[in-house]
Amino acid sequence: MRLPLDGLIALLYKVLMQSDAIPAAYRLESGTIRRMLLVTTLITAAAAGFCVFFQAAKTPLFRDAHPFLEDPYDLVGALAVPVAFVAAVLTCARAVRLRVDRTQAPKARLIRRGNLVGLGSILVTLATDLIAVVLQPAQPSRWSSMLVASWHALLAFALVCRRRGTRVRPSADARARAAFVEGGGV
Repeated sequence: MRLPLDGLIALLYKVLMQSDAIPAAYRLESGTIRRMLLVTTLITAAAAGFCVFFQAAKTPLFRDAHPFLEDPYDLVGALAVPVAFVAAVLTCARAVRLRVDRTQAPKARLIRRGNLVGLGSILVTLATDLIAVVLQPAQPSRWSSMLVASWHALLAFALVCRRRGTRVRPSADARARAAFVEGGGV
């Protein structure tokens, strides 16, 4: 079926300007959008906590109790902090925009990937911190105990975010429609 040019332009305008005219391949249920926003908010909070943890660990109180200040472990953290923070903030902005404007549904994949980048950088840094603690244990003190306890809390929070994030996926029917459209089926 061929549409005249005016009809095609009107259809494009309708798809782009009206949120109720989203193509079927990109429709997301409101529950999926809410869960995606919740997971993105949790990951943004984890990234903020990660930034605070990384900066607080460099204060003079923790300097003697901090085994991750050595160069290879500190480098991983120094690179991961801005990556996690920027990825989490941009992804949170995309998720909020998706909630407000449902025509942004094709960007749900970017939201999931941004969450993966932010959470991945946090988990990689925590893994290198674990290696640092195992290879160079700190002297037992109140500050080292506090640092290790905050490391455990951050790890638990990141794992909760990861667990919640694995459940946020479009339905199999929506994935099949999207694959059909991307494959040139329409």
